[in-house]
Amino acid sequence: MAQIEATNLSVQQIKNIGTALLAYIKENANPELVKQILDAIPSLRDHFGHQS
Repeated sequence: MAQIEATNLSVQQIKNIGTALLAYIKENANPELVKQILDAIPSLRDHFGHQS
């Protein structure tokens, strides 16, 4: 968490980055891999509003 805070990004900027990153992964990665990641780290899906 300290590393994220050290970036001086706002919470909204961090959310935007996370949303864009997940969208990129969903478009370019194996769908099963995306599902495994989101199942393993449910908070990613919860924080960024994406369904696996």
